[in-house]
Amino acid sequence: CSPDRAVERDRSMIPKHPLAEAAATGVDTPHLNFQVFYDSAVMQSAVTVVCDQLRSAFDHDFQVHTLWSHFQQLADAHYVREAAEVAAQADVVIVATTCRDSLPGGLARWLGSWLCQQQKPDAMLCGVFLDVPGGGSRQPPVAAMLRAAASLTGRAWLAGWVRQPPEAVPS
Repeated sequence: CSPDRAVERDRSMIPKHPLAEAAATGVDTPHLNFQVFYDSAVMQSAVTVVCDQLRSAFDHDFQVHTLWSHFQQLADAHYVREAAEVAAQADVVIVATTCRDSLPGGLARWLGSWLCQQQKPDAMLCGVFLDVPGGGSRQPPVAAMLRAAASLTGRAWLAGWVRQPPEAVPS
């Protein structure tokens, strides 16, 4: 499963305490923190729509903060550690991938590091997957791995599928 070449790699590291910095921006309004991992422009676009809908639904009650990471960024071991620490404190972690059978190396390293972190209580892990035509939205092995990770961390699990026309499905 290869990352989309159209998405440029952001070489910047995650801020030291991005969720704490975000929380410092408002005193009276509670914060809702998302961390999104994606592997392609298709999946980033799909999750952007979901995040925008959530932001509009919660904007009156929460300050919503989203931190985005492309799977390519997870090639850097330092970035993996920092992303795992940040994700452990996020309210919602979203993994959006076209991969079905196995986790890409960087995501697998991040997942291993994330599982070792003290997790925020009452948080959620979401998987967003590409619905392959004729696949019947059956759960891919990657979803089962992420669901198991949610269970190990005590997070709620939610899975969703993005429908694409057959010509958009990666081979």
